[in-house]
Amino acid sequence: MSFNLHLDVKRLLTLSVVLVSSAVLLLVASATSWAVVENGKIAFESSAVGGGGGDGDHQIFAMESNDSGPVINLTDGLDDDGKPFRSPAWSPDGTKIAFQSQLAREGYFDIYIINADGGGLKKLTACTDAEKNNENPTWSPDGSQIAFRTKCDGEQGIYVMSAEDGSGAEQVTFPEEDETDMKPAWSPDGEKIAFTRKNSDGKGDIFILTDIGGGEVENRTN
Repeated sequence: MSFNLHLDVKRLLTLSVVLVSSAVLLLVASATSWAVVENGKIAFESSAVGGGGGDGDHQIFAMESNDSGPVINLTDGLDDDGKPFRSPAWSPDGTKIAFQSQLAREGYFDIYIINADGGGLKKLTACTDAEKNNENPTWSPDGSQIAFRTKCDGEQGIYVMSAEDGSGAEQVTFPEEDETDMKPAWSPDGEKIAFTRKNSDGKGDIFILTDIGGGEVENRTN
């Protein structure tokens, strides 16, 4: 079974994203992660495109894959203190983008959604533990849920919540104390979630959550 994996490219300093679509070559300088939706729109994270704050802070941008329109800074003006915006993920219908940011908590991430035109910002996660992150958002195929990694208010693992308002957050993976689960990706039918599980040595394997409600997982790369 194939999964719609969100590509996350780290530590690239110059030319970081190359996308060939409909024979059009798009080059986005210094983008560190990006996401493509079926209608050809691209969202990406960058610190050096179109006035991304000027201080090296990461912003979320959107553009058409056929280069027919402008590059839009969706998060420009949301923060003046250089807080980063990272890990953009399109909703399946292309109307919203989920991302993680430190807007509410200095030094720690929460999950937000924003409309494709930059309006309608909404914070989905609430964390009473001020020193834990909510990260790696990814939409379910029907757009009703978002899976993400968290260490907040409970055990570390992959959680699933409502994409509308963040309600009903439920833990679906249960790693051991020396393990870390991250980077979830839904199967096309929405019945399974692939994710990376790392141990204390930093070595990781790809696992499949075969029963979202029951927490059963299979190691596919061991």
